[in-house]
Amino acid sequence: MVNQLSPVTLRQHSLDGAVLTKRHFDDASQLHVDLAKLEEVTRLLRDPTMTLLGARRAFDTIVIDFPQLRTRLSPTATIVNNPALEMGIVKLFSTIHGHKRTG
Repeated sequence: MVNQLSPVTLRQHSLDGAVLTKRHFDDASQLHVDLAKLEEVTRLLRDPTMTLLGARRAFDTIVIDFPQLRTRLSPTATIVNNPALEMGIVKLFSTIHGHKRTG
């Protein structure tokens, strides 16, 4: 129904600020897609069977879509307590499971 209302009618009822423009709708749609990707990763990270290798691969995948997170999700990020240990474990599990390290 809102699509059928004219701009004049929207202004008369003080609804003109409540309707998204095409640009704002597109921005909101993209934000929804981005949040869905991040939610999927956080869901995976909460899985009790998640391994360090799986977490590292998830972070590396997220960085592809969100390069601005590279410094926060890199193997040497400040959130990593022992970067050398993490890299060693990931390398070991990658070798055992035949995965190539991404990133």
